[in-house]
Amino acid sequence: MEPIRVGLVGFGASAQTFHLPFILALPDIYRLVSVFIRNPNTIVPNFLDDKLIFSSLSDFLSSPIDLVVITTPPDSKLQLAIASLDAGKHILLEKPMALSSEDAQNILKHADSKGLIVSVYHNRRFDGDFKLIRELCGLDPQAKHLEHLVSGESSTLGKILDFESRFDRFRPAFKSSNSIAWKETGSVPGSGLLYELGSHLIDQALCLFGIPDSIVAIVLSDQRQTVEVAKRIGSEGYIPATDYFHLVLRYGDELIVKLCASNMIRNAEARFIVHGSKGSFIKTGLDSQESTLKSLPSGASAPINSSSFGADTVDKFGRLILDSDGGVEKRIETSRGLWVEFYRQLGTAITNNDQSKIPCSGLEGWLVMKVMEAALESEKTGERIDIKSQIRLLK
Repeated sequence: MEPIRVGLVGFGASAQTFHLPFILALPDIYRLVSVFIRNPNTIVPNFLDDKLIFSSLSDFLSSPIDLVVITTPPDSKLQLAIASLDAGKHILLEKPMALSSEDAQNILKHADSKGLIVSVYHNRRFDGDFKLIRELCGLDPQAKHLEHLVSGESSTLGKILDFESRFDRFRPAFKSSNSIAWKETGSVPGSGLLYELGSHLIDQALCLFGIPDSIVAIVLSDQRQTVEVAKRIGSEGYIPATDYFHLVLRYGDELIVKLCASNMIRNAEARFIVHGSKGSFIKTGLDSQESTLKSLPSGASAPINSSSFGADTVDKFGRLILDSDGGVEKRIETSRGLWVEFYRQLGTAITNNDQSKIPCSGLEGWLVMKVMEAALESEKTGERIDIKSQIRLLK
């Protein structure tokens, strides 16, 4: 079987850190054949053959591509996705899949009319800590979030009552001392922490518990007081982006899910805190795959065959406290993180033209968008927003 021919749209940090290393690490499944670079100021690394690089979208889509991987900002996704589908290409969209749920729905309908695959890169389904959480909650590793809810019948923790997921970091200023990235300015649609990290946390919650009944949200901008910093580097009129959110998802009267992220927490104490009818689990630290990928030289493959890649350190193993053990704390080894599995599963789906094998479907990406929009509505109105009754799943 010939490898799937891949075209990359965009060649920034997302493409080079989170996608290209896995494409290169799986030569039996994928082959990079084209790169569409929209920004003429992009510095192209030496390892890329000039013949692979396109500055025209139409020329790029005319090249022999099977899969287009779109890594550009959310406000560009609709146009690029529709053009790729019209050219007969399957598409993988970096999360979030679009600027709005309406855009996402248009992409899905277009793909359906063409008989093509749409996937969304919610790779943190394959974080090691989240894989362990799924096991402790009694989930089948292959279960889809539209097919189940956590019942607690076979769960180590029993029935889950309170679930908290945090993704905190300490960035009191801009990443660069003399410029502002698009994710850091509210003038770019789809920027900010809710779109960047909230989409991951929402997707993980949906994987575990399904669609919530309602949501209450606090979404703040400029906790870091970056307006004054922006003035000092010559960016008058700067609009701050979201840099804090706290979402509370309600599932009936029995389960509360809290999803939080901040750019202003220096000593993040926990990534997950899960309380169930049989006990509790607390996990600190972040999955290590991102830091490893960021340390790779330009154009390097992900070290997928290294046992240390995606492995957790002992000091970050989670703490399990069960009533059956008398409340004695145990350290539980974290599952190995395997983002490469996303690309393996997507390869299977495309090769076999099997929508059921997609690691994260476009429909699932659309659901994340619906929850994000409900969160923004709750922040705007100060009210609890009903979600489940608003959602009508696409047929």
